[in-house]
Amino acid sequence: MDDQTTLLVKIGGSAAFGAAVSLKFIPGNWWQRGLSFGASLGIGCLVGGFVAEKYSVIPGSITHMLAIAAAAVFGLSMVSNLMQQIPEWLAAARRKFLGS
Repeated sequence: MDDQTTLLVKIGGSAAFGAAVSLKFIPGNWWQRGLSFGASLGIGCLVGGFVAEKYSVIPGSITHMLAIAAAAVFGLSMVSNLMQQIPEWLAAARRKFLGS
């Protein structure tokens, strides 16, 4: 494999590892957990990549992969908390529009 493919595999693998580790602690049914996992992969790659660029971390290094995995863990907890708030937001919107 060339260097770019190896780097992409490392980034995706570390994001998947961080999301999978924190997925164990997230309550919910299978589709909520799957959506949280997918969103966590995206957050891990984007936020972890941003942090690595900001602090000039060498791409593909252990520090780079740990930054992405940590961002994926925190991303999954963020998405999980947001998903728990959706029913409350819907109930508040229903009360506001229907007046009940």
